[in-house]
Amino acid sequence: MPVVRGKDIEVLFSASAIARRNLELAKEIAGKDYNDLLVISVLKGSFIFAADLIRAMHDVGLSP
Repeated sequence: MPVVRGKDIEVLFSASAIARRNLELAKEIAGKDYNDLLVISVLKGSFIFAADLIRAMHDVGLSP
């Protein structure tokens, strides 16, 4: 277990599991017929998720 500030932290989802799920989400989005797709991150800290999702969307051929 990783230790942060002297506390043991349990990892719930590995980085590879998160990346895999982002790619799955991007493929689901690509399967729809969207025009002028816009991605907006709303919550504090969600920009990291949004950036990862946008990268995955580019990997599947979308350009939001």
